[in-house]
Amino acid sequence: SVLRGGYELGERIVNKHERSWRTVIEQSMEQLSPLAVSSALIQSQSAYIYHFEGRGFASQLGGTKIAWLGNPADKAVNYGTARRSWLVNFKDNMLTNELVTAGAVPAHASPQWNPAVYQPLIEAVEDSHTPMPSHGGLRRPV
Repeated sequence: SVLRGGYELGERIVNKHERSWRTVIEQSMEQLSPLAVSSALIQSQSAYIYHFEGRGFASQLGGTKIAWLGNPADKAVNYGTARRSWLVNFKDNMLTNELVTAGAVPAHASPQWNPAVYQPLIEAVEDSHTPMPSHGGLRRPV
């Protein structure tokens, strides 16, 4: 529990970002609860993520198109390797792998944490590859 609690607290302090100190402590304490997700489950989830092999799913994507977005400052994944890997593994479905999420905090953040960073990039992909019809006066909401 001490090791686990120390890890949880340390991770939240390092990645505090928009959280208050109260939230950091509360979230750390929740992980020490007997009702919290077990360490074994967390480790198995991490192992799955780190060893995930997407190549096996490429043939099942059909006509689905993909745009890869990343951040060179990302410390959770290797930006260059991930970018190349997605392009190689999903070459038949890839629209672009040129979009950079510069300014995202943390650099390995998801769209819900940084909508102002992600939304313009997603709109650029939509406008370039699946534009709205110009007839009938339809326009993207502002």
